[in-house]
Amino acid sequence: MSQAGSAKTESFNIGTATVMIGPMAEVMDLTPEKHSIGLVKNFTFSANDTYTELTQGVTNEIVYSVKTGSEITATMEVYEYTPRNLAYALGLDGYNITEGASQELKEAITGGSSTKEIKISANETSSPLDFQVGDYIIIQGNKSGEEDLVCVNKIEEVEFNEGTTPQIAVGASVHDFLIAAQKQKEGLVTITEGKLVVSGSGEATFSEPMKTAFGLTDGPLPVTGSKAISASNKLSTLGVANDNVLTITVAEEKQLDLTAKTTPVIDPSANFTITLKKAIPEGMSFGIGDRVKKANLIPVGSRESQPMLGAKVVGILPEEKKPITIIFPKIRVTNGFNIAFQSDQFGNMPYEFTPYAQVEKDPLYAEHKNDGFAFLLD
Repeated sequence: MSQAGSAKTESFNIGTATVMIGPMAEVMDLTPEKHSIGLVKNFTFSANDTYTELTQGVTNEIVYSVKTGSEITATMEVYEYTPRNLAYALGLDGYNITEGASQELKEAITGGSSTKEIKISANETSSPLDFQVGDYIIIQGNKSGEEDLVCVNKIEEVEFNEGTTPQIAVGASVHDFLIAAQKQKEGLVTITEGKLVVSGSGEATFSEPMKTAFGLTDGPLPVTGSKAISASNKLSTLGVANDNVLTITVAEEKQLDLTAKTTPVIDPSANFTITLKKAIPEGMSFGIGDRVKKANLIPVGSRESQPMLGAKVVGILPEEKKPITIIFPKIRVTNGFNIAFQSDQFGNMPYEFTPYAQVEKDPLYAEHKNDGFAFLLD
């Protein structure tokens, strides 16, 4: 015999939800990795229907009612102040915004001079797309001990200098070796029919580790190695060891010079040379290692028409990790922008979703036109 109000299942609810925002057409396929807005607390989704009632008699007894509206709300606290989340809080299409590249100054710069050119160190993941003409950048004196010293500027010209990698991992593949060689001398080495080919003209000599690894013999170029290899072969399995030097010399000039290391050091010569739109102001001087970051310009209070978005929310019940999925096929984030720097607690942005009815031109209208402003998958 059960007590009054006894549980019938274990579908109890405590925990947090993953909130994903993206284009309306992709709302069913949003993923946590690509579209999640990060740490969210106190997500609340509610639906309250409005009825118009017909009454009778002196006591106004309700004899009939017609549903005349639904108030659908979703609120939450968003804690991660990323450029994308700030844009969503302003009703913008944040999914088109990416976190700006962050690098370090390679050379010190002194404010108040006419110099507008700066050099930025690159890293192993850097590419020419990190900084583009017209991008806004900020320079911050974080390494110099002046965290609030920030210069805002715009890129007028940019050049990416890839540099070379004089060291290569002992465990690197032949494919990695070819890429490193390409950076030092384009077209110098290739794989043809399973053998390493050194192209060019002139008398070539090879270091002993090169001869051992690829079966090369000193002589006039082109030279084809005698050892069968593939791009996936590891240098270590071809006989290359720590501190071995892989060199190709033609007419007493080194065309390739790589040192195999168990833990290689990334070449510091790779860099960006950026010409700024205006000179660094007087009083703003920065040192080597200070941060340079591509900045997203996010308008606040813009008169531009705000886009419609789609949202997918997944909450996990504790028992068996069962998901409850909520789909909002058409929303705007109509409240949430809030930046408050407080010393006693972490700030958050109080997002509010306003769902809208779909119309014929909307991507999910044909399939979900009768499923309301949002729908559950449980």
